[in-house]
Amino acid sequence: MAAVESARGVMNALEICEASDRLFGVALSGEDYTKDLQTHITGTGIELMGARQNLVIAARAAGVQCFDTVYTDLDNMEGFRQDVETIHFMGFDSVEQSVEDTVFALRNHPLMPKDIKIYGFIMDSTTGELSEVPKTGEQ
Repeated sequence: MAAVESARGVMNALEICEASDRLFGVALSGEDYTKDLQTHITGTGIELMGARQNLVIAARAAGVQCFDTVYTDLDNMEGFRQDVETIHFMGFDSVEQSVEDTVFALRNHPLMPKDIKIYGFIMDSTTGELSEVPKTGEQ
């Protein structure tokens, strides 16, 4: 995965997304990006809107996954909820879905010996609880 951390990175997002067949996704590094723009994280997301749009468009055009920046205002749960709604509406990928897709790909890879068991887990960031990625066909 590649991290886009600057204005130049945002402007070259499609080239970055197409740089390697091994690249599975890109992520916006909001803190570094806003520092490069000589601004700061406001909590509204307005300073990231253009970069977010450009990154999602480039990722979709290149066929790779796109992840947003880390939300750092841990005392503002309402702001976090609004940010999550915004990024999902914009087309960003779910990290949980990415883990499930990766585990599925590994389990079904033609070169993976069938006697090797592949496990994947997703951690709830609030409770610390681990959930195992279901086997194919399980819910």
